[in-house]
Amino acid sequence: MPVVACSFSVQILSKIQPAVYDEKTETENRHSGNAEFVEKVSTINVKRTVQAVIERSPILKDMIETGAIAIVGGIHNISTGEVSFYEDTFIINNP
Repeated sequence: MPVVACSFSVQILSKIQPAVYDEKTETENRHSGNAEFVEKVSTINVKRTVQAVIERSPILKDMIETGAIAIVGGIHNISTGEVSFYEDTFIINNP
């Protein structure tokens, strides 16, 4: 079982790593114990993911362009249960 958990952790970290590299404002304490750094990396990751969904899915891209669907990035606060949406990721087309 530890091998699976380790493998899963590596997979998740590899997906988040580009956002860690993109975050340039925190020059010290770039670790999970720094809540501000984690928040910044999380925000970057959400925004990158929204763009990746659009770029990698021609079907969803077409649906957005025709106004059939919209897409917005958000983050779930596990402690409070609240979901915050990033307005600058809201993509909708009203044909």
